[in-house]
Amino acid sequence: MNFVKVIFIGFLTVSITFGQYSFDVKTQLEEKHRLQIAKQGVLHSIRSSSWASIEDVGEDFSLWLVNLNRQHQGDSIYVFLQVQLRSPAMFSSGNYLSHRNVIIRYHWDEIQLFAKDSIDKNLFTSNQGNAEELTKSMVKMASFASTLSGASFLGAEEILGGLSSAFIASTVGELGGVLQKEPSPVEVLESLMIGAQVLEHMESMIRERKK
Repeated sequence: MNFVKVIFIGFLTVSITFGQYSFDVKTQLEEKHRLQIAKQGVLHSIRSSSWASIEDVGEDFSLWLVNLNRQHQGDSIYVFLQVQLRSPAMFSSGNYLSHRNVIIRYHWDEIQLFAKDSIDKNLFTSNQGNAEELTKSMVKMASFASTLSGASFLGAEEILGGLSSAFIASTVGELGGVLQKEPSPVEVLESLMIGAQVLEHMESMIRERKK
């Protein structure tokens, strides 16, 4: 996929030299529905990376997304999520190896302007001009969000700034299939941001284990 080259500037363009690893991304049953957006972003990031892949059987590690929490503080919404690296787990949770925390902040007064809109997946095939305008609109929206975890500390605007309409179109299609509805721009943004942060944390945890 050609659009992979422009994914997540500052995250996925990092040179990975320690090898190839496979993961099975998991959630607890009670959190499965609430974590759909986050999990889809993580799956998308892994599939688009140069060093990680998804495997349901025979994976190197299981990757657990747990403890999703949202808090309203002042004029901001905070999204908290923990990602745990564990040994392969088919009928259990596997053995705990390491974890990192993902934190995203939205300036709600500004970003709520986009919260009720949905993205028609056909927009990207029926009218290229409108697709480009949507991409620009999402980059503008991203200026009101930021990540507060990970080594890069990039704002969402920097993450989305290098994305093509083709990549956002694929994200909209995949996320819409999981949610069984047309996703909103905020849902797409959150999925992309969480996916980028988790991939960076995965690299960090594996490098830590190799020391």
